[in-house]
Amino acid sequence: MTWYKTIFLLSMTKKGFSSKEIQGQLGLKRYEPLWTMVHKLRKAIGQRDDRYTLEGMIEMD
Repeated sequence: MTWYKTIFLLSMTKKGFSSKEIQGQLGLKRYEPLWTMVHKLRKAIGQRDDRYTLEGMIEMD
């Protein structure tokens, strides 16, 4: 459940949350495991973003 809550917090805002802020939001005592989790998630998100690039004509509202 902690992984899902962390993913939600990371994707909730454009600015994002630091590991310390997530630790406080989730009420976790240990920082190191959370820091590792956040870095794994950010790496996975970055790899996903690299795979899906926009090409051609793009319209935005």
